[in-house]
Amino acid sequence: TIQSARAFQLFAGPTASVNLDWVIYPTGLAKDANGNLLVSSSQGLISFDLSGQQPSHRIGGMPLCKRLAASADGTLLGSTEDGQRIVRLSIGDEPDSPLACNGNEPFRTAGGWSEKASDIVSAGPLFLSLISGNGSIWSYDLKLLKDGKAWKEALKAGTFSKPTAMAASESTLFVSDANGLSIAPLNNLGSVKHLKNADKAFSSAPAMACFGKGQL
Repeated sequence: TIQSARAFQLFAGPTASVNLDWVIYPTGLAKDANGNLLVSSSQGLISFDLSGQQPSHRIGGMPLCKRLAASADGTLLGSTEDGQRIVRLSIGDEPDSPLACNGNEPFRTAGGWSEKASDIVSAGPLFLSLISGNGSIWSYDLKLLKDGKAWKEALKAGTFSKPTAMAASESTLFVSDANGLSIAPLNNLGSVKHLKNADKAFSSAPAMACFGKGQL
């Protein structure tokens, strides 16, 4: 969890701190397939090993991504420009590596798109982007990059009311919006279930994460 403007702590077992020289004004946090931590800050994207003590390397030069997500193959998606643009990087990139996107990617740079991404998660073979303004979810399929059809509307506008955050376990997607918590199976996103009796703490949550066996 992001703790303050100049540091963060890990709450997966014993509390750990990091070298503040490497993390200044952190804004985003994600975990890769190996369990390493990826932090977005004013210094760009930084990778920390499991100890949380020293950075293993700096990644691409895009700073201050508000949301980050990493796929099993090492692809990173990050939202920037207040959620209006999503950039694609690789965990293996160097600080001066160019962003791996063009005029047709991401989809929000074209067609007068004005919506904002409030969250991004990696869910199996896809990335999912939660759109705060119109309450939709768009999927991003890396296998369709060459065809120029990587982005696809997975859940239509109006599915959620002012959504703020989402999280994905191995089988389930969780979404927080103004009405509380909703869930959907990853293999059938159209089967959204709005949980009327969910804890109010999940209403308009600023961030969520899954851990263990489906714990949220």
